[in-house]
Amino acid sequence: MKMSKRKKIRLSDLQMERHAERGIECWRCGCRQFEVVYTRPLRDGRIKRRRACRHCGEKITTFERRA
Repeated sequence: MKMSKRKKIRLSDLQMERHAERGIECWRCGCRQFEVVYTRPLRDGRIKRRRACRHCGEKITTFERRA
């Protein structure tokens, strides 16, 4: 079975700015409201947070750096 090659898509500066403004968005329902289920500091100084979508309950993991 032959695999097709994926095309790399480059975003323009304007698209990148719009994408950055959106923040976290649920891939399942598109909702932007999440609640934090748990938070854990990592050894390298980052913070790992497990979040759940308030609309559909889909869980995602985010990694944040301390400012």
